[in-house]
Amino acid sequence: ENSDGSKYSSSSTVDHRLHGVGICFRTSSDETVVVKSLIKGCAADRDGRIQIDDVLFAVDGRCIQNEPWTVIKCLLLGNEGTDVRLEFVRQQSRKLSQIMEISLIEVILKRGSLEYFLKIDQ
Repeated sequence: ENSDGSKYSSSSTVDHRLHGVGICFRTSSDETVVVKSLIKGCAADRDGRIQIDDVLFAVDGRCIQNEPWTVIKCLLLGNEGTDVRLEFVRQQSRKLSQIMEISLIEVILKRGSLEYFLKIDQ
């Protein structure tokens, strides 16, 4: 956890053998794990479907609600070049009708550092 209270799962980690998909997370007041930002050029950014404020719901089919951050981090991180399936919930309100619309976004992303993605582009 960083000094601002945010939690990260990014491409670079303390253990250089493990990699994420380029998403920085924060926890909301109700303890849900929310997308804070995307690392430009990494898997999540390249995919284009994940947005700021999407709520992480599941990793590789495992619901992460009420899981401690240490468990979630272990599920997110893995060997470079391996796939991880993430499911997000997105809430959008229609201003005129005040109806809350909920979408489920499922993506399969490759874990790796920015350098890894730059290398495979060549």
